[in-house]
Amino acid sequence: MGAFISEEIRKSYKFYGTGETFLFSFYNTKTINIFNTTLENDYYCYSDHDIISFGCSDGYFSLSIQNNFDIGFTHTTSTFNNLPLINDKNNFSIKACELWALE
Repeated sequence: MGAFISEEIRKSYKFYGTGETFLFSFYNTKTINIFNTTLENDYYCYSDHDIISFGCSDGYFSLSIQNNFDIGFTHTTSTFNNLPLINDKNNFSIKACELWALE
């Protein structure tokens, strides 16, 4: 599972990003599930010193990673109209994490 954002991730106490942002998941399938923005809101990415999160509605994030990079959470939100990105749980342990930047 993961997210694409067309801006650098930075500490910000407000949401940022564009409608190019999307989530993806491989859970329980041989194909990739892509969740594009619905444009219902502009809660694409939020990050501060405690969390990196994508998508938000009703107090939940579509995907969030805690600052220690060992725990994550996933919920359905109106930002992406996504299913939870991993199994039927809302929280998960992170075994590996990759961050890529293109210049």
